[in-house]
Amino acid sequence: MVRALDCDSRGHGFGSRYSPNKNYMTHILGNYIPENKSLPVTLRSIYGIGHKRAIEFCKELGFSPRTRITDLSEVQLDALIVTIDSYGSLDSELQREGYLRIQELIEIQAYRGIRHSKGLPVRGQRTTTNSRTQRRLGPKRLRR
Repeated sequence: MVRALDCDSRGHGFGSRYSPNKNYMTHILGNYIPENKSLPVTLRSIYGIGHKRAIEFCKELGFSPRTRITDLSEVQLDALIVTIDSYGSLDSELQREGYLRIQELIEIQAYRGIRHSKGLPVRGQRTTTNSRTQRRLGPKRLRR
């Protein structure tokens, strides 16, 4: 857990030298967590944690859902990070798994994989009149 200033590479942002107040943001699992919201809402900013799982983390650690990150001590924050980290794959791991699943479908030339590679709708939607955005973006979406 790291508390870092929220600013961009040029030093502008909430914690820049131009702003009178410096907002520190908590850094958990590679994500900056907003500190002015309740704990379940802030945990939802981590990819793979939804409302239900955020409430489960609060209950497991004995925190009230109305507490804020700023109200937690360093020991409580460490316990929260350990609990989140031990849960399973989250954030970049989860995104990578989804990307690898799509790549496997493309590799074995499954119908869904072909649709992904062509940039067309995958789940049986019609393409005659709809899916204009999907057709316009095409396979460029997959090249990250």
